[in-house]
Amino acid sequence: MAKVAIWISTPSTNYRQRIAMFRAELEKHKEIDFQEINDTNNLEFDPDNYDLVFAHESDIRNGDIEYKLKHTARAKVVIFTGFTAETCLTETYLITQYSAVTQNLAAFLQHYRETGVFELQLLAKPDGVINLIEQADHTRLSAEQFNEIITYLNSLKIGKILFADDDIPPDRLKRHYQHLLLADNIPRALDIITQTPDLALAIIDINFANTRQTGFDISKAMKSGKKIMLTGYDGFAECLQAWQNKADYFVSKHKFNPEHLRSIIELIDLPNMPIIISKNKQMQDNWQKIKLYAGLKQDILITGENGTGKELAARAIYELGRKKLKGFVAQNCAGIPETLFEGIMFGYVKGAYTGAYCDKPGLFEAADKGVLFLDEIGDMPLFQQAKLLRALQEKHCSRLGSAVIYSFDTKLIFATNKGLHSMMDEGLFRMDLYYRMIGAELRIPPLRERAEDIEMLSAFFVHKFITSNMLSRQFSISATQLEILKQYSFPGNIRELEKIISQACINALLSGQSDLIVQIPSGGNNTPATLQTNPVFFGFEQLINLLHNKIINSKGLSAQVKVDLIAYLSNQGTDTSAIANLLGITEQSIRNIKSLGKKTLP
Repeated sequence: MAKVAIWISTPSTNYRQRIAMFRAELEKHKEIDFQEINDTNNLEFDPDNYDLVFAHESDIRNGDIEYKLKHTARAKVVIFTGFTAETCLTETYLITQYSAVTQNLAAFLQHYRETGVFELQLLAKPDGVINLIEQADHTRLSAEQFNEIITYLNSLKIGKILFADDDIPPDRLKRHYQHLLLADNIPRALDIITQTPDLALAIIDINFANTRQTGFDISKAMKSGKKIMLTGYDGFAECLQAWQNKADYFVSKHKFNPEHLRSIIELIDLPNMPIIISKNKQMQDNWQKIKLYAGLKQDILITGENGTGKELAARAIYELGRKKLKGFVAQNCAGIPETLFEGIMFGYVKGAYTGAYCDKPGLFEAADKGVLFLDEIGDMPLFQQAKLLRALQEKHCSRLGSAVIYSFDTKLIFATNKGLHSMMDEGLFRMDLYYRMIGAELRIPPLRERAEDIEMLSAFFVHKFITSNMLSRQFSISATQLEILKQYSFPGNIRELEKIISQACINALLSGQSDLIVQIPSGGNNTPATLQTNPVFFGFEQLINLLHNKIINSKGLSAQVKVDLIAYLSNQGTDTSAIANLLGITEQSIRNIKSLGKKTLP
């Protein structure tokens, strides 16, 4: 009679799903006796009582436990990890990815039924060797990094700050701080929250050793204050759970940069601050530039492919400097008609041309004392470039039809996905305008240059899909699917990733599954981004299926989609009461739309 131990703690939905997967497969084999062991802190656990032990690498941090597993005389041991990692295989000990175990467990157990041998090779993914201890060290902050963070946090004058991490150096825990409260365990952190209900900020590690609780238990106990979740395990599940627990930001300990954490802390309290998620060094360096540029008067040129987030960066610059800036005005320069260019840029007075029925300020006047964001500046024709250059040089202009000259004090942010240097060589872009624009420059790297961010971004977009559609469902994505995403070049960049993730969520809902299967477009794997990607299309039959099964409700749909769906159902012969019941709105609302042809719902 074989004995199998499933030795995994259960602090999260992700862990419980892992246990459920093991249980489902093992229950198919009545001859295999298995035991679930949830208390992974039990030092009396003896692997020699079992023929096979499954354990997660995050549960073997205790040195005594790890030693027992590696030196058991009887058991074969499978340690799996959520990392995109390589495999280490010996005769009795295997370190591999959870995805490899998931995909091969059925064949592994079937082989045991036929031979009576647990063949670890069947669970392995032979791509090289991983040093688990080295990997674990890379996910922890050094004492120097902790000291730098603690010194910085204590210097802030924003109110009381909680920093909870079980790796905080012991000598630091013994000191007294003016603004900072430290906790190296969850009970201490919860006591601090009880005694200090008006926390301004909390930086909380997700994983604590020797406990079933997690940093999310600390987060849930907070009644006020911003929350930054800090973790050395920045997989999809951990990141998604952080957003679902209403974290204001998620910071990885991988490639940790203290300056990046400083930037986030400075930005996090701004009410309209865009969330820019990245552990990529160039993106973190961009944070520093954004902070600097927000306080400078120089105009700024942002370069990058479509979908990389150029406007997001421009808005971040505005939000950081909004104490000095009046407002944010944006204009896409691509395709402005020749006859409308001066009216749009400089404004016009009543009667200036046919259709000018009233006075209207131009973009420069509207953005006076604020930010004017001119997107796709590389698509502006030469004659428009000349008119723009003159206004930029003189810092004044006049409305069409008026001799009155007005001055403006506007911070200009330009953006382009074109190579302006090659355009200047070809005579397609004015050199004098380029050097007038480039007071400071910011390059946003394409997604294919920051593949390490794909997992965190995917989790964020899954969370966005769930919340925007008010779903109660949960989704997961395997390491194999993540690897597919990481190998793709993303010509549409982050915008395309969001589209792919949204479509995977829709397909999972329609199939009743929780695992996401990504669909990569064919033929675009090496194409640089020059075009906007299309939004996700929700087919009417998809929507009807989702609404009928109450997977989503009509509140998550835009007004125009509701109008089009009503028209589609009516053309199919569906009666008004059935449509109202499906959408959860009144029959009178539907009749109003049908009779009056309105384009928005009441």
